[in-house]
Formats: sequence, structure tokens, C-alpha cells
Amino acid sequence: MTIPAQIDAIMDRYIDYWRSDEALKEAITAWGAEGHVNDCGVFANYEREIVAKQGRAVAEIGIYKLRDGVFVYCCGFTSATAGFGYAPSVWASTPHETANDARLAAITELLERIGKVESEQSAREDVRHVRRQLQRLVEQPTLF
Repeated sequence: MTIPAQIDAIMDRYIDYWRSDEALKEAITAWGAEGHVNDCGVFANYEREIVAKQGRAVAEIGIYKLRDGVFVYCCGFTSATAGFGYAPSVWASTPHETANDARLAAITELLERIGKVESEQSAREDVRHVRRQLQRLVEQPTLF
């Protein structure tokens, strides 16, 4: 059974999985993440990288290496008028085989989610430039 399938099964068994110590212990075991997760299920000490920036608009990713062959990511975006972000966790992450695979997935998610961000006219130009920078990173992933 894959890690995501194991996590889904744990979430199905525990109605309040997000606050259950037992559910968290099971999730940590499913990931093989003993010592890598805080009390909320967040992978601790992941590396952050700003991947695109223009004016007050900033796109950032985080990559966490759990062990060889298991990498997870998170992403965030802020502009003058909008933003989103999250940390990588045992509850919502997808394992990737390499750091580059995780990085590309994070950038792809940023592109999808930034396209849905509403912003004022003054911030739109910055957001447009950030999207263009991110698109270049996805179009040429071998340069990483």
C-alpha cells in the first residue's frame, strides 16, 4: 500500500485525525518519519527557496528530504493583496523520488494556484511577472 493510501486509511479510521495522538503515531509510522515530524504532523526543518519574485510578489517552495527516495514539498505565495501557503505534513504531502521531482511539483502547483488568486490592478503586473518566471522553470526543468 502506498504512503498516501495508508494516510487516507488512517484519516478514515479517526474522525478527528488532526488532533489524535494515535492517528499521528500511525501516520509517522506510515511515512517512516520518526524524529522528523512535530506535534502537528509537520515535517520539521525543510529547506525553503524563493523561486520567483517581482515587486511585492514572492513565490516560495520548501523541500524536505525524509530519506533517500522520499521527498515532500510545500509552497507559498504572497503579493501586495493576496497570498497562500502551507507547510509539508504527514496528512497532506505526496512522496516524490527526487528533490527535483518535488521541486517541479511545487512549482507546478504554484502556477495552478497563482492563476486563481484575485488581486488588485496595482499587484497584477507583479503576479504576471512571477507566473512568467515560474513557467520558465517548468519549461526547462533540466537546468536545475
